[in-house]
Amino acid sequence: MVQKISMTKKILSQLGQLSQQVKKSKQIEKEVLSEVNQLVKKVKSTPVVVISAFKLSQQKLTEIEDQLVLLLEKPVAIKNVVDKTILGGFKIIINTKVIDNSLKGQLDQLKIEFKELMKIS
Repeated sequence: MVQKISMTKKILSQLGQLSQQVKKSKQIEKEVLSEVNQLVKKVKSTPVVVISAFKLSQQKLTEIEDQLVLLLEKPVAIKNVVDKTILGGFKIIINTKVIDNSLKGQLDQLKIEFKELMKIS
């Protein structure tokens, strides 16, 4: 009888250890799947560079990303690059297209328009 109790305790202990290993295994599996999903998203996404005069917050980058996903109808991978020469605002580069909403870009456009006006006068 004592031997059966001892065997039962040993089996229960081993089952407990096995249960812990299964839980750890499931957690590792979740982490690996999460990383794989992130890698797949990066591979399938369109690279986008957002150039700003200062580092944008993660919240702002997420807002821009959400808008671009709606506009492009596919996932994007955003990288923020700081360029103080644009003075303010931002530029978005998607493949070969540039959306220039920077203060420098606006000033350059005004300069071009002003020169055109001066030629007409």
